[in-house]
Amino acid sequence: METLYPIIGQITYSLTRIDFLISNIACDFGLAETPYIYFAKSKFEKKIDNLKDGLKKQLKDEVLLTELEEWTNKLHELREKRNNIIHSIILSNTATVEEYAFYNYRNDSTGNLIKDFNKYSLADLKSLNQEFIDAHNAGYLLWGKLRELIVN
Repeated sequence: METLYPIIGQITYSLTRIDFLISNIACDFGLAETPYIYFAKSKFEKKIDNLKDGLKKQLKDEVLLTELEEWTNKLHELREKRNNIIHSIILSNTATVEEYAFYNYRNDSTGNLIKDFNKYSLADLKSLNQEFIDAHNAGYLLWGKLRELIVN
């Protein structure tokens, strides 16, 4: 497990970088007074949706709107994977230390229990962290394109 924890920490840090990037984009487009105010909102899911909705009202460029839609969809996918990992009971496979079982339990909106079971190897988790890094980098490039539209 000692090799597992640093990877989970990296995934958490990578999501935080995306979270702060979203906050800076939101501030640039007047959706928050400062990035810190937007960053302090509690639910990452709502931040993504609020950013997308706010930018859709301001953008006319169809190419950028499509890129924004694809990026925010990817963020939702990664958010769900991260939440499943972070909020799971993690057990190691005694036959191979390289594989872990993630048991996740939560309630849906009607109170029914949802049970998720996933297996990840260390290589899977490293690859997932790279997806977060790639999503951050794609968002940073998108931010650069969006900033060109801001009239000072």
